[in-house]
Formats: sequence, structure tokens, C-alpha cells
Amino acid sequence: FIPTAEGKGLESFSGGALVQQEPDASSFPSGGIRSTFEARGYTAWDPSSPAFIMEIGHGKTLCIPTIFVSYTGEALDNKAPLLKSLNFLENAAVPVCQYFDKNVTKVTATLGWEQEYFLVDEA
Repeated sequence: FIPTAEGKGLESFSGGALVQQEPDASSFPSGGIRSTFEARGYTAWDPSSPAFIMEIGHGKTLCIPTIFVSYTGEALDNKAPLLKSLNFLENAAVPVCQYFDKNVTKVTATLGWEQEYFLVDEA
């Protein structure tokens, strides 16, 4: 912590700390007995989601979206599988779209409550 002029503490971290951290994952289900060194998880910054500042009372917290995976690479959150699914979907959809337009290089999936297409005869 770095002390401020008001006598409060300001937490600081290097840019390298954004890339990967090692929190404890020993409380997550293991599917059996495992070695202590395997009971760790990793958080990694997700640059595809925007960071935001959460203000509660008189304090502000910088929230940095991350994914959480086990030592063996298994997802320990819901975001890692979502990002993998979006990547697979894009990799499959781009070649299909290129049948119609060779200039398509990226497909972005969006989610809404209801998505429909209506064909209207202009005649």
C-alpha cells in the first residue's frame, strides 16, 4: 500500500500483475485426492471485457475482468468456457460468411432476449 495525504492506503500493483495471478483454488472440487501443488488456480486478465470502477461508500475499487482456471487448465469459472465458445463460434462462422462475402474476417456473437429475422415482400 502507498499512504495518501489523507492518511489512507492506496494499493498499487505493476502491469505484470494484470497478466496472471495465483490465488488459492484448494476449496474447489478436485474429483479425488490431488497433490498440494496442483491445488492452485490462476486468474488471467480478460482484455476483451472492459475494466470498471465500483464505488461503495467512500471507497472506489478498480474491477478488472478475469478468467479463473486450475493448474491443469480446467475452467473454475463460467467466463473461460464462454470465451472458448465464442472463439470456436467465430472460427466456424467466418468461413461460412466468406462464401457470401470474401471480405468477412471477424464474426461477433451477441445475445439478446429475442432474435428473429423477418422477410418482408416489398412488392
